[in-house]
Parts: sequence; structure tokens; C-alpha cells
Amino acid sequence: MHITMHISSLIPRGGRTPLFIESFDLITKILNNEDPHADEKKNLEDTASLILGKVVSDAGNDIARYFEIAAAANSVDVPMRDYQFDINDFVNKLLEEAAWLNITKEGLAKMLNDIHDVGYVVDNSGEFQIDALLIRKLVDMGLRVTVYARGLAL
Repeated sequence: MHITMHISSLIPRGGRTPLFIESFDLITKILNNEDPHADEKKNLEDTASLILGKVVSDAGNDIARYFEIAAAANSVDVPMRDYQFDINDFVNKLLEEAAWLNITKEGLAKMLNDIHDVGYVVDNSGEFQIDALLIRKLVDMGLRVTVYARGLAL
């Protein structure tokens, strides 16, 4: 009942972000469990570790391909309401051909040639290992990459 009342008080604040973050924080406090998705994250990390070689083999030195694969990896999350993560689906779809929106591979290459600094926001466990491959490629190209990660505010 406490959770329901708290969530109801968040709805008028608008948007799902405050609703998700604050309700998640409340649930973790009530459960006395800082990370109720630790097992799922570990499974995702283990799977990502197993497929890193396949990713590198597929992408080779094609920086655009690393962007495609990182985008695919960042489209997954741990299971939650209305979303069930499937590890096999993740692996199978990771290397599928990507659809490019509002930019071409050539446009990306030109943009990367015209910049010196990149800010890269990382998100969840497992997919970070894929992100790290792209970050490493960007650094190898001579770009200065600043990585930003969300964390717990203490």
C-alpha cells in the first residue's frame, strides 16, 4: 500500500522517468536490496563476455559497424513490467543489419573526422562491454573520449 500511494503521488510530476527512478528507489529501500536485478545483470555480463570475439570478428575495423552493434546492445534492459529480456534474442539480434536514421555511415565517418572530443554515456551491465569496444576504437582513431556513467547518489 505504501508503494502504491508513493507511486500515485509521483504521477502528477509528469513523465515516466521520475516515476521509474523514485518508485525503484523506494522498492529497493523496502526490500533492503540495493540491486534486485543483480542476477540478470551478471547473466548479461557473462553473455557479453562470451560474444566479444564474435563482435570484433564481425566489425573488424569498421567504426560504423561498432556503432551499430553498440546501439543494438544498448536496446536491451533487465526484465521489468511489460518487457521481458531474452538472452538468446539479444545474442541473435546483436549482429543484425542496422537501420540508419538521419545520418549515413559516410556522414558518421565525416563527423568523426571533424571532431576531437566525444562524450559517451554508458548505461547497464553487459552492454558496457560492447560499449567499451566502440570506445576503444574511438580512442584508437585519436579521439579523446570522456565516459559518463550514472551512479548512486550518496
